[in-house]
Amino acid sequence: MTHYLLFIFVIYNILICILAWSCIKARKEIISNRDMENKSPNTKQPPSIKNNLPYVWDLVLKDIDEKDKMGKKKHGTRLQPHNGRDSLHDAYQEALDMVVYIRQAIYERDGK
Repeated sequence: MTHYLLFIFVIYNILICILAWSCIKARKEIISNRDMENKSPNTKQPPSIKNNLPYVWDLVLKDIDEKDKMGKKKHGTRLQPHNGRDSLHDAYQEALDMVVYIRQAIYERDGK
């Protein structure tokens, strides 16, 4: 049960990061390029600005539902614990991919 909860936690964080990455262009409309020029990836972020874009929680819930359906179609079953796979290994591999994609997006956005 602990591994399953850890796996869900990791997947949740992966989805949040993917969604954050996909919203970079929308964020650029809110924060001018001038403000982003001198920031490093370690710079403290400003407070969130309310806007007319969708709520991230709604996007995440939709993505989770879609991912569950895709997994069932691909594997013939929904994800369950004790399915013969090492969920920590799978999650770790996904997390490594996520880090690379996020760093790519930061470089593409900021040029550094």
